[in-house]
Amino acid sequence: MNLDLTPSEYESPLEWQNWGEASAIELCEVKIEATSFLISVSTTPLPPVEGSSMSLRHLMFFSPMDDSKLYLASSYLDFGDYAAAPKSELFIHSLARSSADESRNWTCILSARRSYSESVLTYIVLNPGGPTGQGSGLLAGLLKVSGPIPVNKSQHRSIVIGSTHLLSLPELAEHESWAPSQVVVPLESAGQELPTHGVLSPNNTTLLCTSTTRLSLQSIPRHKSDVSSMIDLTARIATCLLSGSSAADITHLLVRSSITLEVVGQTLHAAFKMVNNGQDKGTLIRRGLGLVLETYRSRAIQNVSESERLGIRWHTALDVCSLASCKTAFEDCRVDGAFDLDAVWQLVSLSAWVVSFVEQLLKDCVLAVAAAESPAVPWYLGHAYTLACLHTVLSDVIQFRPKSPRAACDVSKLEVLVKELLAETQSTVPDDESLRCLAFCEATPSMHSHLQMAAHKLASQTIVDKTRLFVQRHELMEDGGDVRKERVRDIVTKTALPGARTRGLTCVRCGGRSEAARSTAQHASDAWKAWEHVWSKHCICGGMWLAGTQ
Repeated sequence: MNLDLTPSEYESPLEWQNWGEASAIELCEVKIEATSFLISVSTTPLPPVEGSSMSLRHLMFFSPMDDSKLYLASSYLDFGDYAAAPKSELFIHSLARSSADESRNWTCILSARRSYSESVLTYIVLNPGGPTGQGSGLLAGLLKVSGPIPVNKSQHRSIVIGSTHLLSLPELAEHESWAPSQVVVPLESAGQELPTHGVLSPNNTTLLCTSTTRLSLQSIPRHKSDVSSMIDLTARIATCLLSGSSAADITHLLVRSSITLEVVGQTLHAAFKMVNNGQDKGTLIRRGLGLVLETYRSRAIQNVSESERLGIRWHTALDVCSLASCKTAFEDCRVDGAFDLDAVWQLVSLSAWVVSFVEQLLKDCVLAVAAAESPAVPWYLGHAYTLACLHTVLSDVIQFRPKSPRAACDVSKLEVLVKELLAETQSTVPDDESLRCLAFCEATPSMHSHLQMAAHKLASQTIVDKTRLFVQRHELMEDGGDVRKERVRDIVTKTALPGARTRGLTCVRCGGRSEAARSTAQHASDAWKAWEHVWSKHCICGGMWLAGTQ
């Protein structure tokens, strides 16, 4: 036996020493055919795509709307010997069938190529553009290879480490009318947590980037014209209203401090005008209320100086959403013109909330009439949709419970007066004013006289018992403040939530809590359970639920 361990001079090198990155990309066409009995899958190899000698980073197929060809985008990265800045390249190959008769024959042609030496290409994302088609192309993230770090780190929380560019397809040329956006990261993680991958938000307005340990939201290139940017944003909002999809990424843009509150209202107003001719205006208004609520609540959280004014706006929008949900509850629990007796206690809770809502409305009217300056009358007294909801709900409450012994007003007379106000509003307030009022969640200057008249009518002595309205019985008792302590109510059913910490659902849009949305009432009618089930997917304001202990 030969125990000599000396390598033979004729022995070939080990196989792994010859391994490396393949310079070509192997493609394959997959066909799926379905028959009545089985599904068959067949594959056909395509000509290899000759790329770069660098390491492959990203691979993406796309097909522009105005082009019948199929394209392949590939990016490459090479660190070399780590003694210099890494180099990167971007390729675009076009794939097309060579002949109509020979359907399996494909040709692959290099359409464009870009090399980067002063910066590093980290991510590529296909941008389909907005509803108008503007801004379509390829988003390319370029990171700087070096840059200064602020000396006073306490005054700087973030730092710009690169930019995102919009490239035309398939030429890979810079869009001159679109300004690159900055890539910003926290200062403490600069040079460590680099965004390497990206994906567009549902409405194509924001870029979500990932690094090794964190996620970050980055802006995308904007049109250099502010007018074009706002028109594009308005069209995206209108699309969300028509489709009913989430607009959280759009709200993220509207809460930026660079956009004034007036511009936010004008943008929402323009979007509402776009969809005003829709057939189901009630649904569009409810979706619009949810979007307005989310926008102003997010701005109130971000901007402390505007929090009080914006708080009034989004709370008012939430009250209208609650009013609309109560309206549907009474409608769904009605059987042959009468209310379902198995849902009595649930409807009692809704009726109590309606009465308390009306009493707060009457308080605002009484105080507005007594004020010397311009009255702060709730804007929904001049909006046809909200008045129609209020009139319907009051009619249902009267039919369900003719007498409300604890109410500080005559609900029957109030219902008649609201009906008169509805007719006057429909004849005097133009549609455009109603849309603007809805967008700003505030009354327009031209509506002040109408609201002043409405406040005087509602504050009349024949409807309101001002003593009972402003002084509650428990307030006359010693230490009465603890007797009727305000409790958090379920945003859906309006019942008081338990004081102890419970596992419920929280709305990410309005912050409301609900236990009914997690599990429907056990001892209730089928009609009430069906109504509760409607809100299992989303809140009454249209926001998504977040599970957790509160």
